[in-house]
Amino acid sequence: MDLRDFLFVEGVEIHLRTIFKRYSNISRFSNHLIGGYDNAKDSGNKWQGNNIIDLFEHVPPGSMALDMVSTDGGINWRPAVFIKTDRTMRDCFGSKPQINIRVAAFALNDVYLFVLMVKVGGNWYFESWLNYHADGGIGRSFFEGLASHLYIPVVFLDEGTAIASAYEVKNSVRYKFKNYLKVLPDIEPWSMDTFDEAKTIFMELLPNLCEMWRLCEEQLL
Repeated sequence: MDLRDFLFVEGVEIHLRTIFKRYSNISRFSNHLIGGYDNAKDSGNKWQGNNIIDLFEHVPPGSMALDMVSTDGGINWRPAVFIKTDRTMRDCFGSKPQINIRVAAFALNDVYLFVLMVKVGGNWYFESWLNYHADGGIGRSFFEGLASHLYIPVVFLDEGTAIASAYEVKNSVRYKFKNYLKVLPDIEPWSMDTFDEAKTIFMELLPNLCEMWRLCEEQLL
């Protein structure tokens, strides 16, 4: 089995497609590399911290990231999605929003990138990029957690860093991550810098978030 069997599109195919700006035509959001909290590139600076709250102090509403969380005193850990919001977003979400999750895989020069997307309601799209070889093993922890847990916490933060609401969302991408883990451990590791460079290229070439959501659905994994 080869990881490329699971890819939505390889880098060589990406370069043949029309170049779009990296914005949704419904809502605009920033995008962040997950697995090293010194990568909040959209803020114009590099931030370092010990947890997700350190990152979200410095990013605009619409930013999405992952962290490992525990609800039993640190005995068990699982991935959770954090999304920074503003009042307009929360009013549109309502008290019982419909939340869905999708993932797609990409490759560029033997660097593999995975985009995790969250859709809230009918027209709000968010994304984060996952790096299996992120420093400190956090990337591997995300993949293993996403492959094993039946539900993923989705946490909406307010304009600061307080939790506005949180939901347990069915993990509809679990079997895709199981497939990824069958081959990723045997692939030659890449550096964080190499991942950043590949991600920058894809961010310039991929379609808007609404179209990306539809493409994630069409990916055969």
